[in-house]
Amino acid sequence: MTNDPETNQKIKEAIAIAKQGDKNSARNMIIEILEKDATNENALLAYAFVAPNTAEAEEVLEEVLRLNPDNVTALKQLSKLRKDDLFTPTASTVPLEKSASPFTSESYTQAEEKTDWQTTTPQQPVSLPCIRCGKPVYDGSNHCDSCKAELNQGKRALDASLGVENTVELEKKIERLIAIQKDQQQELKKISRAAQLFFWMTIVSIVLGIISFCIGIASSASLLQMLNNLPQ
Repeated sequence: MTNDPETNQKIKEAIAIAKQGDKNSARNMIIEILEKDATNENALLAYAFVAPNTAEAEEVLEEVLRLNPDNVTALKQLSKLRKDDLFTPTASTVPLEKSASPFTSESYTQAEEKTDWQTTTPQQPVSLPCIRCGKPVYDGSNHCDSCKAELNQGKRALDASLGVENTVELEKKIERLIAIQKDQQQELKKISRAAQLFFWMTIVSIVLGIISFCIGIASSASLLQMLNNLPQ
């Protein structure tokens, strides 16, 4: 194993760049190191970390084990990639855990425990909380699997910008405004009906007044005629 401090520092920098998401740049940095020393175990391990696919990562790890069958890191990562229990620590491999490899440093070990080895695995789709129940709803879904509420991009964007609590509160306010508007519409309908009733009652009153007037005139005319017919 090559333990050149400058080379190991470059490998650490490449790993840091890869963890920040720029795997292509990290891969190019490691390739430059391997072009100078194709048997550098640390560089090979680093390349396996940023390999574009699982098959290539396995090939690189197998190459590390061909160079050094007791490389604990390669054994662990190859076992993890293949999801089996091939790795079994032995007394002869334990001292390698304390080597100068950038993969055995405390910072790398902690980061490895928090993230999956195969960084090329597609990440879980971005999720936003449901506008009604607050449960995660993956981007692109048109409904919430928990409460079955119909969703759309506008509501998800509103969730992301305002937060679930603010969005739910806003929706409640909108529902109250809609209820108030419906009540106002019902009141207007009642007023309209009352106005129509008053209008027709006025018309009926006028008609009845005209009829009464006409009856009064007819009665007066009949009375005058009767008086004129009385003997002198």
